[in-house]
Amino acid sequence: MRLRLAEILDYYDVPQIFVALDAVGTQYLCLVHDYDEDGRSLCIAANISKERLNDVVTGHEDLRQVYLEPEQWLYDVVENGNEIEATRRDEAPVEDMLPEEGYYLDFAKRESHDMVRTAQEQRKTVIRLGFNYDTNNHVIPISVMTEVGHCFQAILSNGYRKLASTKNAKSAELGVSALIAASFDVELVANETTDLFGSSKVADTLDMLSPLFGDEDEAVASCLTTFKTTQPSYRNLLKILSEKDISFKCKWVQSTINGEVRELPVTKERVKNLYTLASNLTALEEKQITFQGIFTMANLRSGRWGMEPVGGGKVRYGWCQGEHLLKGVVLHDVEYRVTCMERPTQNANTGKIYYAYILTGIEKIN
Repeated sequence: MRLRLAEILDYYDVPQIFVALDAVGTQYLCLVHDYDEDGRSLCIAANISKERLNDVVTGHEDLRQVYLEPEQWLYDVVENGNEIEATRRDEAPVEDMLPEEGYYLDFAKRESHDMVRTAQEQRKTVIRLGFNYDTNNHVIPISVMTEVGHCFQAILSNGYRKLASTKNAKSAELGVSALIAASFDVELVANETTDLFGSSKVADTLDMLSPLFGDEDEAVASCLTTFKTTQPSYRNLLKILSEKDISFKCKWVQSTINGEVRELPVTKERVKNLYTLASNLTALEEKQITFQGIFTMANLRSGRWGMEPVGGGKVRYGWCQGEHLLKGVVLHDVEYRVTCMERPTQNANTGKIYYAYILTGIEKIN
């Protein structure tokens, strides 16, 4: 049976792992295990569904299992450039034909490299959004995609206005540059041009927004401090994802100088928990407090900080009313006295109270 090359997944001098198609479009995952005396590649192959191939290329399934537990048949394949011949194999593969146990394709690393390269070429922040919908086949109704995209844009724009201290969020507007049938579904490019360090306020905004999808304490604190105007869009996004039983991923290029790509995965369980939480928050009376401690983090760009109380205890996280307050702060070694607005809120369903801290003053203790 004659096959044709469709996609190379791993390459070293010649293709090592590749996908081939027959005359009717059936996919075959081919793995080189040896070479004959004429230099032709000898492969073991298995016909494979789109769903299983997606799991392999995204690093979710061990490559070895494709050949030990084929969906249908195994084949011996001879590959010589554009000529690929396949013969059905009735015997189980011998050990020398198989990859080692635990061999996963590093698709994520390749994907990150592609994103950085695109960001460098366009001098724009590149973002990818992914959705795991129903049967893990990365197919999502366009109506749901539109609603999610609208909410995500609103959250990003509001966060950008806060970070950049501006009413104009045009630089944070996103355009769809590609649809991807792999681990992520949509590639987006921001309007804003990256700076000399290959970063942008859009990237910093995404970093600042990430606690919204973290644990409960972080999410509540984020809602109550920097993102009060974002709460309706945030709640609507969680509502859509929760009702449609969708998990959500966001991946973006933070800096092209050092090739830094950050990823924010949000599982279906976390989506549902955060939606329940966001739907039951009731703001309580805020008050000014003072406490002492050692800074464990201080981000000048986003205004986020963390402080461990003197004598130990749970680290308190908060935000600044002005980034200048964090300038010159020494981490870990120096004790400070800080003044904050403590902004509590209560989960009307469980009664649990969360606290957010807005830094208004700071004093170094000698």
